Amino acid sequence: MEGLRPWALELPGEKRAKLDLAGGEPMYCAEEASLTARWLSYHCQMAKSNPATVVPAPDGVQLFLRLRTTKAAELRDAVRRGLPFSALETLSHQLEISPQQCSEVLGIPPRTVARRKESKQLNPQESDRLYRVARAASQAVEVLGSLEKARLWLKTPNRALNCDRPLDLLDTEIGARQVEEVLLRLNYGIFS
Repeated sequence: MEGLRPWALELPGEKRAKLDLAGGEPMYCAEEASLTARWLSYHCQMAKSNPATVVPAPDGVQLFLRLRTTKAAELRDAVRRGLPFSALETLSHQLEISPQQCSEVLGIPPRTVARRKESKQLNPQESDRLYRVARAASQAVEVLGSLEKARLWLKTPNRALNCDRPLDLLDTEIGARQVEEVLLRLNYGIFS
């Protein structure tokens, strides 16, 4: 625990507590008058995220994919079998992006998109990418409060993402995790 500085909780008044965090500016918060404790600074930090907590419920993805399944296991099986092509069209329509932009984000060449449209079925890898984009869009709606705000946020360059558009980063798993992490920080009010 080297490098962590303990901070003291003092009660100079009725229900006010002064927190001195690592020599920075003091902050004030309400606490019970009887509370006296010594903590370590790592007890109050929320900067690190657990990727398992970032994933929204499958029913949030329903808005973007229009699938009949609501259970996570059924959704996983549907992705493994390959989602219907209509899910790609629905996502493109919901996010108000052109099919060309959607195919770029999913990493599917235009000719392959045309073949998938004819067969009315995506393969499992393409379905997984489509689900990844829908999951991030669903989380954006959940955090930002509306589909319109989520669309705008996904299409606008973001400083926290090195001035890239969040939508452009969804072509890889690591990019999707970065987008989800920024959304998580927004949700918890952490400056990024």
